[in-house]
Parts: sequence; structure tokens; C-alpha cells
Amino acid sequence: MKHILLYPAGIAQKEVFLIAKKRKFSISTVDVNPNAECKDFADNFYNINPADYEDFIRVASILKKKNQLNGIMLVGADLAENYSKIVNRFNLIGPSVDSAKLTVLKYEMKKKFQKNNINHPKFSKVLRFSDISLFMQKYGLNSKSIIEKCKKVISRKS
Repeated sequence: MKHILLYPAGIAQKEVFLIAKKRKFSISTVDVNPNAECKDFADNFYNINPADYEDFIRVASILKKKNQLNGIMLVGADLAENYSKIVNRFNLIGPSVDSAKLTVLKYEMKKKFQKNNINHPKFSKVLRFSDISLFMQKYGLNSKSIIEKCKKVISRKS
């Protein structure tokens, strides 16, 4: 049986957990939330913060010693740097640390896509609210709902 460490274990990962179970994978998972939505789909649950490298490497080492670590899968979370360090440490398939860092730095990632002619959405660095309007004008976007949503986000963070 193949053993994977699939994380985190929130509702956003549910479909992946269900597919892994259907394909008869043994699943271990980690999540900072002791009541994580998908913890019951896992064979092993570790209540740790996967952003804490030391805790994460401890769990991965335990699984590796038990021969329960054939792969690691990160789904829908900006935790790629630790993911890349661990897959590289255990000689598993995964991204380099430099590539993983780019997945968190969205603007830098899209600049790399642009430089290498990789399809990507239109993007712009936003430093002020007015930058959003300029971006929309530049690309012919004319949606008041986008502006209203942005205003709500900005006002919540103020």
C-alpha cells in the first residue's frame, strides 16, 4: 500500500482526501486545527502546525521510519517552502526550495511566468487602491463589483 502525507486537512482539501481514499492510499495528515474537517479521512492525524518546520520534519521522520512515507502532497495552502525542504530531504518528488518560494510570492511568480512565456492571468503590483482602477482601465475591465469587494477588504484590514 502507498502511504502519503496529505496536508493540510481543511475543507478545501476534501476532494483530494476522497480521491486518495478511493485509490486505496494510506493517508497521514497534519493540521494546526485539532478539529480539521478532513482529519477523519486520514489513517493518522498529527495536530501540528505544518508551517513549523521542526514539528513537520519530526512527523515526516516518524512516518519515514515506519515506512509510511512514499510521497507528500500539499493542496491549496501557501506552505510550499516547508513542503519543498521535506521532499528534498527525503528524496521524494517535489519542487526545489526556490520554486516553492515563488509559489507564495504571487507577483514574483507571475513575473517569472511572463519572462518565460508561460500563460498567466493579467497582473499588476497594487500599492494603493487607485492602482486597481488603473489596472482595470488598462485592460478594459469595467466592473464596479470588483472595486466594491476590494473596498470591503481594505476597510476590514484598516
